[in-house]
Parts: sequence; structure tokens; C-alpha cells
Amino acid sequence: MCTPPDASRSLPDFTELDLQGKVLPEGVGPGDIKAFQVLYREHCEAIVDVMVNLQFTLVETLWKTFWRHNLSQPSEAPALAV
Repeated sequence: MCTPPDASRSLPDFTELDLQGKVLPEGVGPGDIKAFQVLYREHCEAIVDVMVNLQFTLVETLWKTFWRHNLSQPSEAPALAV
């Protein structure tokens, strides 16, 4: 029986961000950036996993879930530029 590949092994390590001297938006700290990196890595692994397993119809669902996309309610939060 063939074991499907592990998605986490097919992604390279993400580079650590150097936030020294960078001004972050109000209310956003280094811990928030790290949390986003971890969540984004998990999201990328999930995308690779559905692609490897030929479950292409799940890609849109994963994207919408990650970005909390809701077509019926426009986002009230302003976009952050870092």
C-alpha cells in the first residue's frame, strides 16, 4: 500500500522575518506576526495536501476559510500594509 506524501515535508522552511527597526501597525506586535506565520504555514501545508491528493475542489474552501472570506458581509477591518 502506498503512503501519500507528507505535505509539511514538501515545503521549504520559511525565512524568519527581521522586524528590527520596522514600525508595525497599531495593535500588531511581533507575537501577532509569528502567530500569522505559523497559521500561514499550516494553510500552505493544507493546500499542498489537497493538491497532492487531487482534491482540487477543496482549494477554494481552504482559501476562504483561511482568509475568513464571507461574500455576504464586506470586511469592516481596514487592510494592513506592513
